[in-house]
Amino acid sequence: MKKTLTSVVSTLVIGVGVGALAGCLRAEADATPPTGNKAVAVTVSISSATLADDCGAPPAGPGAAVQSKAASDQTGVRMARRACRQTSVQLGLASGSDGAPSTFAIVKAQLFDAATGKLVQEMATRNPQVWAASGRFQSWDRVVKANQKLQVSYDMNAPDWSKMGGSQMAAQGKSFRLVMTVRVGGKQTTIESTVQSAELMMEPNVVT
Repeated sequence: MKKTLTSVVSTLVIGVGVGALAGCLRAEADATPPTGNKAVAVTVSISSATLADDCGAPPAGPGAAVQSKAASDQTGVRMARRACRQTSVQLGLASGSDGAPSTFAIVKAQLFDAATGKLVQEMATRNPQVWAASGRFQSWDRVVKANQKLQVSYDMNAPDWSKMGGSQMAAQGKSFRLVMTVRVGGKQTTIESTVQSAELMMEPNVVT
């Protein structure tokens, strides 16, 4: 069972802004802010976050060579039974009633030990997606228009468990702070959330 504890600590309201701040670590490419009309105001908050695995890209097709190899290897079969849970973050975005479309970017994402305040790791983000009317996430162009309420998701790299208690199992129940710097319409600010690592799904012992 996956268990993620999330408590939103801060939100942001962003209006018009210009320029880009040099020297910042970028988790994704910056988007060019709109010009001319005032950009629509956007409120952003962290909805949830999952600290688990990095599943990478999906396999090329149902006949992938990895699947056939796993089928002939009992260890591989047991590993395949364990569903990969992608480390990810979900954000809630709500825009105002008027203004030009705003572009959204994650500038930086950092994971801190909640108890000590020590920086544990820089987190890279990728694969922006938005929840669609079809009832699933789909690719997102990172543009926010007026009168929108969006739920967006980003994949992240897996935490370095060696720095978080020594292993993923050892990190169970430990709290971390995910601190993110985001940019909307050319202006950036910081939001954060408290999260715990997802529970490990243990395979039952099976006599073979």
